Amino acid sequence: MSSCTILAFFSRKPDLTSDEFKAYYETTHMPLIKDIAGIHFPITHKRFYTPRILVGDPADLQVDVYAELTFRDIEHLNAFKGTLIADAERLAEDEERFLDRKKIRVVMVDEPVVSRGEE
Repeated sequence: MSSCTILAFFSRKPDLTSDEFKAYYETTHMPLIKDIAGIHFPITHKRFYTPRILVGDPADLQVDVYAELTFRDIEHLNAFKGTLIADAERLAEDEERFLDRKKIRVVMVDEPVVSRGEE
């Protein structure tokens, strides 16, 4: 059995600033997710916020954070998903406060292909 990773892409509600969005995610949403998931919480749950655009039109990027969740195996992922489904109403109420739920995207990814520079 090998680990599995999912990426989740989230966009904030238009009435929130980037700082408000990040603060809510970290201080309210993450504790809720940890409470709901309990022992099924991912091995790691990394969040990467997008405070500035280096190339392209900022209006084209409709993602304020992407989260990388790593699980021991597919069974662990399925157990996590099961906890979210079981508490879907409470989760949805929280997401409505800060996420544009129509823009949520979640994908499972393969192991990374890595290129390194010379040392």
